[in-house]
Amino acid sequence: MALSIASPERKAAVFAFYPGPEHNLSPNVAAEDGSFPQRIDRWNPLDPNLSELFIAETAASAPLVAIAHTEPLVGGELQWTDTRYRELLLQAPRSLWTVEAIEIAVSLVPGVRQVQVRDAWGGLDLSQSIFGNFNFIERLFSADRDVGSPYYFTVLVAPTPGAIWDGPDGLRVSVESAIEDLRPISIFPQVKEAEEVGVGIAAHLVVKGIPLPSGSPATINSSQQARALKGRLLNRVRRYVDQLQFGEPVRWSEVMWALMSEPGVADVQNLTLLRYPSSFDDVDFGTGPVSTAAEEFDCGENIKLQTAQVPVFVDDNTRLRIV
Repeated sequence: MALSIASPERKAAVFAFYPGPEHNLSPNVAAEDGSFPQRIDRWNPLDPNLSELFIAETAASAPLVAIAHTEPLVGGELQWTDTRYRELLLQAPRSLWTVEAIEIAVSLVPGVRQVQVRDAWGGLDLSQSIFGNFNFIERLFSADRDVGSPYYFTVLVAPTPGAIWDGPDGLRVSVESAIEDLRPISIFPQVKEAEEVGVGIAAHLVVKGIPLPSGSPATINSSQQARALKGRLLNRVRRYVDQLQFGEPVRWSEVMWALMSEPGVADVQNLTLLRYPSSFDDVDFGTGPVSTAAEEFDCGENIKLQTAQVPVFVDDNTRLRIV
């Protein structure tokens, strides 16, 4: 979801982050002193996704974004969705110390979108001097590990939107706490946050069978019917992007298939994928929306990711135009 000069106000669907009915915060619950402690009226300054907004408000010495919390939150009464719960049951390990045991324990932590346990990044270290000096069939490759020396494995975590990584109650501390009872003595986890890469789309749409108002292209694209169609298309692409694993590329053909599967879309022209850099330090907030900083790929080109990167869909319907 993006705010810009052209679209300064957006409605956001907000769900309870932690499970439990008590986390369905209501803006109408008043305390004895007349305040409303459950009302959400400010954003968290520790949220890395809002670092640019924090810098901008610090420079302006005044709030730039106002939050109107009018509806009680929902979702706290649901521990897990049915599909997610079934996936976790199928992944449940039958022993304590396994890769699957670590992954299932971390997956149960609120705020974890994906997790991957990695041991010995890069495989064998061929730079060691011992290589090339003996035949492997004539001697042991290495001695037994000293149980008194610490051994580390890496836990790569992709947070869900809204999860705070740092801080005493952050996601890193929660993940480390979940692993603490599973790891053997002298084996320690290195919990690392995955690098999130923003992914968006731009395309021209040919619509058939959907009643649209007559007039200029601007009038048609700003109509309620057009906005509803674009919202459904973005949801389709988001579902595809959200299920991608670490390092898996965002494929142009899959995005095209998702768009063409929507009823009423007769053709998709000039479809390009957009990649938003992980850091927006060079963005000038006075020039317009942040989406202008996106890297636009050629038509038919996939977005390739590194092994520690995970895609995150950027909801921006201004790049979709009905022609």
